[in-house]
Amino acid sequence: MDTDVARAVEEGLLIGRSTVTLATKNHLIVGALREGRSLHDLDLDGFVADQLRQMSVEQNGYAARTARSARTARTAVGALRHQHDYRPADVRVLEERALIYSELARAFADLAADAAVAAELAEAARVDAWSELSSVIGKRLDLIARAADDPSYEGSRRESMAAVREVDLPTLEPDYRRWS
Repeated sequence: MDTDVARAVEEGLLIGRSTVTLATKNHLIVGALREGRSLHDLDLDGFVADQLRQMSVEQNGYAARTARSARTARTAVGALRHQHDYRPADVRVLEERALIYSELARAFADLAADAAVAAELAEAARVDAWSELSSVIGKRLDLIARAADDPSYEGSRRESMAAVREVDLPTLEPDYRRWS
């Protein structure tokens, strides 16, 4: 594999691993907080492997489409009609691009089959999720602590709680009855 192709594949893998980690972090946060699911139920390693398999399938599709474009470009003549209307001069670049996509597809499939990689990316996502959540929690606690130190806190707290009792709870009650 030439160095340009190898570098493109390496960069694609870095981007892909980051994408999978981010998707897994979001899956974890939404699943745990919004849906109330446990880490065990979320099966992060399985989620990572599925994401990597999907990326492999996607790259295989790109490779096939690009190879078809290269075959068509070999014999194309006349004026260009659109930006993806390739000509013989584009064949080498298209073939290189198809090779990159094929190599990425193979590499993502290999990663998907590697349990250690799935565990590594799942753990990175868990750490990222906790970092994000702990930061939000810390900021909230700081706001609460500052509010409690404010001399007007008690008075405004009484007013806020009265508003909750008199406005918010009656507004939410019909929804609560429908849900329960």
